[in-house]
Amino acid sequence: MSETDKETRGQKTVVRGLCFIGIPADAREKLFTEFFRAANARSLDEIGTGLGLVIVKEIAEQHKGRVWLDPSVKKGVAFHVSISKNL
Repeated sequence: MSETDKETRGQKTVVRGLCFIGIPADAREKLFTEFFRAANARSLDEIGTGLGLVIVKEIAEQHKGRVWLDPSVKKGVAFHVSISKNL
C-alpha cells in the first residue's frame, strides 16, 4: 500500500485523477500557477483556462489539505487531493 492510500498525519486522500497526456518535467512546478497550461496541453484541441488546478489547490489548502502529482504512473500523471480529517 502506498503512502497515498493511507490515512496519515490527520489527512485523508479524497480524490485521485489521471492525466493521460502526461506532463513534461519542466512544466510540473508551474502546474499550480494561474493560467498556466503545459505546451502539450495547448497543442490539443481541448480548450482550457489554466485555472482548474489552481482552484483545486486553493480549496484543498482551505480544508487543511494539499494537492500533489505522481509522475511515476505509466503513460501519464496521477493527481491526488487530500483534506484534513479533523475539520
